[in-house]
Amino acid sequence: MLINTTIMKKKSILRYMPLLVVSLSFTACSLEQDDLFDASAAERLNEASVHFTKLFSESKGGWAMEYYPSEGKTGKLLMMKFNSDGSVVAAMNNEDSGDRYISDKSCWQVITDLGPVLSFNTWNNVIHYYSNPENPTGKGQEGDYEFVITDAKEGADHFMVKGKKRGLYQRMTRMAEDTDFNAYINEVNDFKNKMFPEDCPNYLILEMGDDVYEVEDMEYTSPDLWPYGEDRVSTVQTSYYTITKQPSDGKFHLRFIEKIPVDRDNQVRELVYNESKDLFEDMENPEFVLRGPEPSQFFIREIKNTGKLQFNASIEKSEAFEKVYTDMKQEMAKYSTPFTLGLITFNKLTNDQFVMSIAYTYKSGKKTMNGTFQFPYQLEEAGNDVKIIFLESEIKENLMAAYNALPALQTFLKEFARTYKLEATGSRFCINQFKLTDTSDSNFWFTPVFVK
Repeated sequence: MLINTTIMKKKSILRYMPLLVVSLSFTACSLEQDDLFDASAAERLNEASVHFTKLFSESKGGWAMEYYPSEGKTGKLLMMKFNSDGSVVAAMNNEDSGDRYISDKSCWQVITDLGPVLSFNTWNNVIHYYSNPENPTGKGQEGDYEFVITDAKEGADHFMVKGKKRGLYQRMTRMAEDTDFNAYINEVNDFKNKMFPEDCPNYLILEMGDDVYEVEDMEYTSPDLWPYGEDRVSTVQTSYYTITKQPSDGKFHLRFIEKIPVDRDNQVRELVYNESKDLFEDMENPEFVLRGPEPSQFFIREIKNTGKLQFNASIEKSEAFEKVYTDMKQEMAKYSTPFTLGLITFNKLTNDQFVMSIAYTYKSGKKTMNGTFQFPYQLEEAGNDVKIIFLESEIKENLMAAYNALPALQTFLKEFARTYKLEATGSRFCINQFKLTDTSDSNFWFTPVFVK
């Protein structure tokens, strides 16, 4: 009976052990919770909320946010002015606003969630455009409207916030006190459109020491880049960038969403435009640059493909070029069937031959007729220069009568055949016009338009 009583006592103890363990577990959780969420932690979060609320609202010129709605979406420049009364004015001018300036006023707050969080907590037509599933086609741009404040040092020009949902980092820049949002955005947009216009015919070069990349589609803020001279399809990378004018130096900054090229030793992230050199320099290594191509290299490459030089009487030209051009024009007007000189085009005809096409009009009764003379040339590279050779012996037989009857036309065709130095007339970021200058006679030059 003693043995049975002992066994029964042990069973009773074992029966209540789970309850004891659960009870201890609840006690342990309770102790841990009190330790984690005690008053001092809550106070620290509240202090952070007050601190960042003051930080945002004390910037009288507001803030510029380089905003990326989600991965695979281009960057947007959003302007924000936070007021101490809990209101915020946000503004933008981009394709999402119909390329017009819009602004909207709503409420904001620094809440305490995953640390201090900047929250746009009532509807704003600017910031919430990117988080609304209806915009633009039902899926939305998957953007954030609440941001964890991750790096905000007192007095700093910039700080970082992290999208609460997407986890993408966005940079915010403190603006100068007298910043006008509309004027600022227009200045940035004008600069971007000037440097990277949609009709720009040329590629760009990203040069990082021995690593050289070709860059295209900068105008869409989603450029492709790949090692220069290699196959684009198999080596291309696409990145995204935003442009701001930084109050700290008054210069335009081009900042990629991540360091590029990805997974390479030599990389760039933020580049500053150097107006005197007409290029962007990397902030960490100014020897790493984004620039336009050398004009002669670009010309040779593209004229051998689909590029064309075109000019008429309105282009800028030297007196020496003006004389041979005008003599030809006047002589054609006095021909037995008067010709009115039109557009002149120089482009590739076959792999080994180029052609100068001289367009003209003439009257046939009451009708105006169109015609074209085509004369053969050859083009050769001469170091950084271009040599144009007139192939007089290869003129087609049906043109010989007009050629022999127009001495000034002959002179022009022969004078055109020279060795030229090529320069871009404007920024190398958009080479849509060249200046061709005779390397042995600087008084002979003209500025044809380049058409790709």
